[in-house]
Amino acid sequence: MWRVGVPGTTHPVALSHVSERRSPSAGALAQALLDAPAGLTFAELLAAAPEAAPGEVAAWLGHALTEGLVDDAGTGPEGAREFRLRARGRRLLSARRRHPVH
Repeated sequence: MWRVGVPGTTHPVALSHVSERRSPSAGALAQALLDAPAGLTFAELLAAAPEAAPGEVAAWLGHALTEGLVDDAGTGPEGAREFRLRARGRRLLSARRRHPVH
């Protein structure tokens, strides 16, 4: 909570500051990858989080790739790129499932 003094008011105005950078669909995406050790395509990830826009899934996936949580497994049998958790991603995402961040 941030308190901001606004001229003309007698008390500071409280502004809620949400610093949550996590995607609203992060839990569903992480769980889908945890449940599919062989990996998932982008379309399968999108289906795992139906409330998420494609851009949100792409941003989450890009961040996970950059952080070394997910590996680009290359092109699968149907010609679509597949993504799977790396060991580090499996450890971190499993730990978050056991101890959710508040």
